[in-house]
Amino acid sequence: MKRIIMLILLALIIPLSGCGKSSSPKAEASQLSWEKQTKNLKIVHTIESSGDYNGSVNTLEGMEKIQSDSSFIKAKVLDLNPVKYYKNPKKSMEMFGPNTKITVHVDKVIGGDKKLENKTINLNVPGGITTYNKTFEGQNNPSKKDYPVLEQDDNEPFPTRNSEIILSIQPTDWTYDVQSLTLDKNGFKKGTTFAPVMSAIHFWIKHPGDDKFVLNNSLIKNKQAVEAAPQNNELTEQINQKYNK
Repeated sequence: MKRIIMLILLALIIPLSGCGKSSSPKAEASQLSWEKQTKNLKIVHTIESSGDYNGSVNTLEGMEKIQSDSSFIKAKVLDLNPVKYYKNPKKSMEMFGPNTKITVHVDKVIGGDKKLENKTINLNVPGGITTYNKTFEGQNNPSKKDYPVLEQDDNEPFPTRNSEIILSIQPTDWTYDVQSLTLDKNGFKKGTTFAPVMSAIHFWIKHPGDDKFVLNNSLIKNKQAVEAAPQNNELTEQINQKYNK
């Protein structure tokens, strides 16, 4: 009788432990996909921010009471994926540069649309995985042997997975967006797709293991800013005092 009970217990335990092991490789592969794709890529550093900072928010009170269609959010980065481009024959003008899909969970709406709180949304950001020749297309310096690169605007470098970010976003208007077909094909959805706003100065990041939020701008950090992007150290300090939890 004891032997029968023991065999029943083993039959129950073994499938459960087997299920746990079989799911982990898939989860691990998914978790490392962006890192694997970009690990060995040469970074092409670009400076694409317009430098037009009219209407920028310079105080914490301004962030919390923002009146435009933009919102300031605190979020956690869940995933990054390259956006595959699809030409839309119905649109006469299109943007041809690479883009990246950043999936985030909104932990807190600092100012703006409170309905975004506790939602998972996607950010469509410029830059990403492309090739050397596509990056420098039309500039008369093609490589004889084209190779993949990571195109990145140093005014707004890509966040790392699991980092916490604070930034300004605005919803994508599907009706007028020239990339609507590309967005559809890459799994973006109406109502949950947003673009960063003035991310050269409205984007803070706290990497895993770091103690504080810092402005996510490599050029300002390294004192290499070509354009006079305002750096508000007092605002960064106020953000850390109130939202670094």
